[in-house]
Amino acid sequence: SGSRARAHLPPHSPPPHASSAGLLGAHGALGSAQGGTDGFATEILARPLSVDVGALIRLCATDGRCMPDDWFEWTRRLSVGLLRESPCVGLRACATLAQLHAPLACSLLGAAFLAVWCELGDDARGAVAASLHGALTASAMPLDCLQQLLTLAEFMEAHEAPLPLDARTLGAVAQRCHAYAKGLHYKEAEFWAEPGETTVDGELIDSLLGLNMQLNQLDAAAGLLRYAASQSIPVRDWWLENLREWQEALALYEQRTREEGAAEPRARL
Repeated sequence: SGSRARAHLPPHSPPPHASSAGLLGAHGALGSAQGGTDGFATEILARPLSVDVGALIRLCATDGRCMPDDWFEWTRRLSVGLLRESPCVGLRACATLAQLHAPLACSLLGAAFLAVWCELGDDARGAVAASLHGALTASAMPLDCLQQLLTLAEFMEAHEAPLPLDARTLGAVAQRCHAYAKGLHYKEAEFWAEPGETTVDGELIDSLLGLNMQLNQLDAAAGLLRYAASQSIPVRDWWLENLREWQEALALYEQRTREEGAAEPRARL
């Protein structure tokens, strides 16, 4: 599709404007073949529309949103506003209906966002990403709205245009929404990050093990346990309990009890 083609472009390359309305190009060609048009409709459909970058940044702004109802309204305005600012004729034509029918706006959020994102420069992308980060981390953000933003992030990644959002943030949001498969995806991305970008410690292993257990991926959880032992990461007794390694868990618990008992007299001295 036209949107996917754009996602392959380098950050500073101009987008192929002629493809921004590719979804409707076939419609114009069909009309021409039927004698309904003389090619003019096809030219109009393929012509990109301008994007008001300032209006888009203001649309994404999260200032003053402190109640769940505020975030519902923000999400609705964002979904419709992205359609209104879309460079694609077909998507922009859906804005009026989407304002009246919320499920349509929700289903087109990914396509509308991608079409607009490909038209933005680095500064505008940074401002939009900052607003999305603020929305994802807002304590009053309803789970339904968080789920829409998670789906948006997944859509952008699938179209090779991942949002510049931290994997830790997306992973935490996914777990908050009980979207365990998405949470595991982002935690694994954190695990496989370049050295220096993240630290594989007991907390990360704990999160990965818990998510694998939620998804009933016992072999993966057992592999994490072996990895922790090979990296000298202290094994926690509840990891063994979750994997039903009862004897090992009991031995570890008794060892720690002895160590704590031996440390207590020294602390009194």
